[in-house]
Amino acid sequence: MHLAFLRRILEEGPPEGLDPVGRITDTHLSSAGTPGSYYLTYFGYRQPGRVQFTLPAGERYLGDVIDTWEMTITPLAEVAEDGTPIELPRKPYQAIRLRRHV
Repeated sequence: MHLAFLRRILEEGPPEGLDPVGRITDTHLSSAGTPGSYYLTYFGYRQPGRVQFTLPAGERYLGDVIDTWEMTITPLAEVAEDGTPIELPRKPYQAIRLRRHV
């Protein structure tokens, strides 16, 4: 069941797949995606309560908090921009997906 959920997340991503995009958060984690279009950051066992992204200036992103253990996707209430703090539940196995909003 978890594999099917994770497969769905990947299939909903860019058709060309995901590439490393480096560190775009204020955490010590790298992200995957397509620069300027799509970002996926997985926090694993880390449990930050808030994270800030360094995104291209002037671009806006729709975001989702993905709970890979509970297999839920919760849209962010607000559009994310460069430096926007994003609140996370303090629990392991969370991810954030950002998709460019035009």
